[in-house]
Order: sequence, then structure tokens, then C-alpha cells
Amino acid sequence: MTNLVHIFKKHADTKRITFRLVDKDSPKGINIANWSNFSLVVDLNEFPQDSSTNVATISGVITDAAKGRVSFTPPGTIPLGKYFYTAKANDSNGELFTFAQGKFNID
Repeated sequence: MTNLVHIFKKHADTKRITFRLVDKDSPKGINIANWSNFSLVVDLNEFPQDSSTNVATISGVITDAAKGRVSFTPPGTIPLGKYFYTAKANDSNGELFTFAQGKFNID
């Protein structure tokens, strides 16, 4: 299931954004040690048809695999505006999984 999480940042801030992946079987965190290709894509459109309206693509870094924590550090160069994002990864089976999405506002 994809979680709806809205992100609000100040312009030029580079404070990392951290997600903790959990589910009903792993309420303290899904072990993501064998997951890969974490990305957070910021886009002008909520449901982009392709990458032509992408504003930024941020790679994720696993910060605590056993507790399901992954972090993304925004570049600080995203222009002021109201955007949308999706956060995805390939799970341990190599299957693409969108684990979060929502608004991504820079003011």
C-alpha cells in the first residue's frame, strides 16, 4: 500500500527526508537490506505520463535497514513552487514498489 505523505520544505533547505517502511507484519520496520534503487521523483504533475515534467530525481540511502529507514537529501536547488512526488524502490524480489507519494511544496 502506498502512503500519502505531504512534504513541505523551505527554499534551499537540504535537510534530509526520512521514511520508515512498515506493514502489519513488521510494525517496527520492514527489513530493507536487500532492497535497491530508492528514488524520490519530484514532478510538476501528480500523475506524470513520462519524465519530461520531472523537477528533480533524488536517490535514496538506506540509513537503518533493519528498521526500514531510507533517507533522501534534496539538492536545495528546486525552485519555489507546488509539486508532487513519488518515492519508489525495488524490493528484495526486484519488484518495483511505490511506498509514498504526495505533495512536495517549496516555499
